[in-house]
Amino acid sequence: MDFSPDMMKRAAQQLWHQLENRRSSMLMIEAAKPALQPVSHFADPERGLVWFICSRDSALVSAFKDVATARLNFVSNSEDYFASLSGEIEIADDPKQLDHFWSYAADAWFEQGRNDPSVVLLKMTPQKATAWVAQGQQLLVAPKSMCIQFGVEPVKSSQRSNTR
Repeated sequence: MDFSPDMMKRAAQQLWHQLENRRSSMLMIEAAKPALQPVSHFADPERGLVWFICSRDSALVSAFKDVATARLNFVSNSEDYFASLSGEIEIADDPKQLDHFWSYAADAWFEQGRNDPSVVLLKMTPQKATAWVAQGQQLLVAPKSMCIQFGVEPVKSSQRSNTR
């Protein structure tokens, strides 16, 4: 089934909106054992990225050196929106971004808080997402699932309206 560019743009907007409203998800990196683990994510729709604060000692981080393929699975608070995003994930050396996402909740996970040497920021660049939407959602009337294709390169804000 083909979807209009407007519907694809609205679906991508809805995906980012859903990711911003709930931070709990499951992240999978195949080489990690277990491969699928619960995480808190931070959506960054302006740059088309998803961020995670993790421990350098975690199985997720230990599973790769530079870049890995990852999958993020998500269910909305109301359990009527489901999404699976796939793309590349990497360790991000970005203290400013880490400070932006840092919270009391994150602080509780690390013995030395924000300055703990095991704190690491991961950056996921989604390249593809599939969303399953229940009948009650406003966006999708006919289709029950939609595949959202992202560009491999992050989209600049000024270009965003032309690409989704």
